[in-house]
Formats: sequence, C-alpha cells, structure tokens
Amino acid sequence: MKKTLSLFCVLCLLLALAGCVQTPEQPLVAQKDVERLIEKAQQTPNGNALSDLAEKTPGDYQWQTTACQNRIRVTVDAKIILPERDAAPMYRVTAGALTDEQCRAITSYLYKDTPAYEMPQNRSVTLKADVQREIDEYTRALNEGMDNRLFQEQALQWRQAYDGLGLSEEEVLQLSESGARDDLIRLLGSFREELSEAVDSYEGVVPRGDGTLRDSEDGSCKNLSLRSEAGDQLMITSAGKDQAAWTDLLWVRRGAPEYNLATAKNVVETPELTQARALADGLFAAAGIETGCFAIYQIDDSAPDGLFLGLRGNGYSERLPSDAAHTGYVFYYTTAADGLTAAWSVAAGQTGTTEKGQDSFEASWMYELAYVVVDADGIAAAFWTSPVTEKKAVSENSPLLSFDQAREIFENMVTVPYEGTLATHDAVGWDVPNDGFDLTVTEVRLELIRSRASGGERTGLLTPAWVFYGMIGGTAAVGDVGFFPAIVLAVNAVDGTVLDVDKGY
Repeated sequence: MKKTLSLFCVLCLLLALAGCVQTPEQPLVAQKDVERLIEKAQQTPNGNALSDLAEKTPGDYQWQTTACQNRIRVTVDAKIILPERDAAPMYRVTAGALTDEQCRAITSYLYKDTPAYEMPQNRSVTLKADVQREIDEYTRALNEGMDNRLFQEQALQWRQAYDGLGLSEEEVLQLSESGARDDLIRLLGSFREELSEAVDSYEGVVPRGDGTLRDSEDGSCKNLSLRSEAGDQLMITSAGKDQAAWTDLLWVRRGAPEYNLATAKNVVETPELTQARALADGLFAAAGIETGCFAIYQIDDSAPDGLFLGLRGNGYSERLPSDAAHTGYVFYYTTAADGLTAAWSVAAGQTGTTEKGQDSFEASWMYELAYVVVDADGIAAAFWTSPVTEKKAVSENSPLLSFDQAREIFENMVTVPYEGTLATHDAVGWDVPNDGFDLTVTEVRLELIRSRASGGERTGLLTPAWVFYGMIGGTAAVGDVGFFPAIVLAVNAVDGTVLDVDKGY
C-alpha cells in the first residue's frame, strides 16, 4: 500500500491484536495478597520518608560485574533521580473500560464540527472517490515501473525477502521487480472490484456517530469505528478489567505523513511547541484521565539513510532514502497520578492468557502508553493503549528503602533472571555463538511503577520503586531493544521485592 496509508495499516493491526477476543469461561486465578504491601506503605516513616532520602542519596552510581563465565556482563554508569517531593504515595489502580461519556467527549474533541459516520462491524463501506484515487495511483505506478516511488517501495520489500539467498544482483533485481508488478496488479484488481460496491457519500448509507460505543458482534467488549468523509478515522476498543480484550484508541488523520522516530530530535521551548503540547494534552483532558508526558521529540517524515522507526519505538525497518517534506512533534504519555509520572517499558505486561477454555486466566495488561502527533494541520495521529481508568490513594507518605538498600538488592539480583534464560538455552541446545547478555544501566529513578494486584483482572497498585533503566543487549536478547530505555531491574521501594516487569508484578 502507499506510504500515506501504511501508518494507518500498522496501527489498525495493533488495535486488531487488542480487539474483542473471547474472555475465558474458566474462573480467574486467585487474588494476590496486596493488603500486606498496602499496610506496610501506610506505616509512619521513621527516617525513611522521601524527604529523608534526598539527604543521603548519591547523585550517581558506578558498578560492574559478570556472571555465568562472563556470559552476562553488567555495566552501571548512572545518574540517580528522585522526584521533587517530600512524600511518596501509593495508589490502587484499575485499567478498565471507557464510558460512553468519555468516548463522546473524545469524538467531539477530534472531529469538532465535522460529521463522523459509524462504520459497520460486518462489512466495509468505502467512498468511490477514495477508491478511484487508489486506482489512479496504482495504475501510474505500473506504467512508470521503477521510476515510480510506490513501485520502488514494493520492490524493496521483495529485495529484502531475497537477500541472503545466494542470488546474483541481477537475479534479485529481476525477481524484485516482477514481484512488485504482480503485487500491484493484484491490488489494482482488488480496488477495481471494490469500486463497484463503493458509495458516493456516507450520508444516508451509514448513520452519523457521536462517539457512543456499540457492543461487539460477539458481545465480548464494546467498540467504535468512525470515519469522516475526508477519511479521518477514530477506532476505540473498550473492555472491562476482567475481559480478554483491553482498551485501545487509534486516531489517524487522512493523508497524515508517516513520521520517522529514527530521525527524532530533542525539542526547544517555542510558542509552537507550547501550542502543540496543549493540543495533545487536550485529548486526555477530554477523557478526564490523568496521564504524564515523559518524552517530546521533533519529528519529520525523512529517511536519509533508509532507516525507519515507527512511533511505537520498538522496531527498525528499511525504507527508501527520502528527504523531509513535513515536520511535527510527538508527545509520549503514560500513567500518572497527582502529577507523578509512572515507569514505562515497551515489553512490560504483555504476558497473559486470552484463549477460551483455559484452566486459569490472566488478562494481558501492558503498561499504559499513548502518543499524540501534532503538526501544522493539527493532530495527525494518536494511539493510546491500556489506560488506567481508576486511581485511589491508599498511602500519602510511604516509608521507603534507601538507595543503598535498593543497590544491594540490585547487585545481588540483576543477573538472576538472565541466568535462568541462559540455563534454558543450554538445556535445549541453543546454538548461538557467544550466547549472552550485555546489561547497561544509565539511569536510576525512584518513581511509581504499576504492579498487578491480581493474576486475573487488570487491578493493581502504583507503588514506589527504584527503577534501573538502560539497555538489554547481547546475542541472547530477544528482538530489537528499540528507541526507549529498557527496565533492566525494578525493586519495590516499600518491601524490597524484585518486580517481574514482563508479568507486571
């Protein structure tokens, strides 16, 4: 598909993965005991309140070690950052469904006075003008061949598939061009078939929508799919705390550039940035849910060296080199409470059972993440997953472990999870040269982190923790470490336990 549609396609895939899946009929696993932790957090501090730690916490931390015959290498050269507060709170939290009122407010904020139409769940409705636009572009690509960028992009995908197969450069070129041409012919045929079913206007064909959620066809969750005549699309899946689906939001403005995080730059304060930030913050204000902005970047749609990174920040891909035609800002948000922004990780909380008929059920609960892209034409794209919909303080001033206590736990425990991974590799005969981990810690933060209070529902705590951020690299690391720092280890600052970030507790 063409470049301006690919952001929409990728984000739709993310939303579909979260979509309405059946909640297992079997009972949830037993509630975890968190009352002890809350009781501990409610004790009166005795020289170990957050205000006390500020006086005795160093500004930095250096340390090195190895394990498993040098297969695990740990390097720490980190700044230590404390919140500018006198007390560290704890909260009960829930990630559940969005209400109709919230979704109507979001819809009004994004569409303003532009009519939006409800897209049916069981069939596709497209406009003739949109389909004809695609037919014209694909026809032009076929006629121009390798002189056309769309054709080149399609050929690049085939080239990547043929790389490493021992073919000559001439063979790869011929096969790539042939594959691209076949793909475009097939897609062009699909568009021509679609044209016969397309409509001149949505008005009178599908109802106008105000953001009210509808039950999914299987009744497992609620959802919303709106589109304007201009093609701006809003999709929401709304699921309860105990459902297999989880709550997600996706907004894509028609024709929005596909911005490249690989070329992101740090921002400087300008009136334009202030205005863009207000526009992005307004989305969450409309929903009435507090989030915290943890990163802001200036972005463009260039790929000068052919490297592309999607705004989720967790995977690079190869693109045709290009210069910037558009610029904007991307604002990243995560869970926050009373102005305190919580820890976040790309890989966190993605475990869980979602299949029907399992003996036990643990709902997948990713860490809350949102990003909003703002450019000269307004909000270009927005993505929001697993919003924390309820927060209630259970402690205003938790007694905390000092950094020295957390450091000792870190140094004793940091290699343990990775040793287990290598032991598994050895047991199954994992044949990777120099199999191991390189763990680098560049920052240590005392901040809130979300932990599960239940193995089934998406209920839990925002608890103070010493979070060790950095990079998890090496040949044994799974996948691309991505753009954002990883959580190498997190130590609960109230009871000293090590949190399993992948599982969320």
